[in-house]
Amino acid sequence: MATPHSHGPVGTRPVDPEFIKAMEHGLEHGRRMGRKGWDSGWEEESSHTNKSLMDHLVDRLNGEFDELIEAVDRRATHKQVTREAADVANIAMMIQDLYAALYTHEEES
Repeated sequence: MATPHSHGPVGTRPVDPEFIKAMEHGLEHGRRMGRKGWDSGWEEESSHTNKSLMDHLVDRLNGEFDELIEAVDRRATHKQVTREAADVANIAMMIQDLYAALYTHEEES
């Protein structure tokens, strides 16, 4: 079985640059499609209320996760699995970011 790449002392593996590049590519693809929520801090997402936007992102996360599992199950190329995993990571990052925007003030009070 192949082992993951080691880039330093045990326990200090950086994120794979190809994975980061795939995440950035996915975000750029969204920008080209007119999605501005991530870049605007969610202020320009007028088509959704905050609650429905969160629901929308959770639905997208579930769909992207299904695509990742399908790619793994069919033994897709490393590049295809990386792209699908990056999509999952991007949506998870967006959920965390939106959640912080919605609920951080509650933790501060």
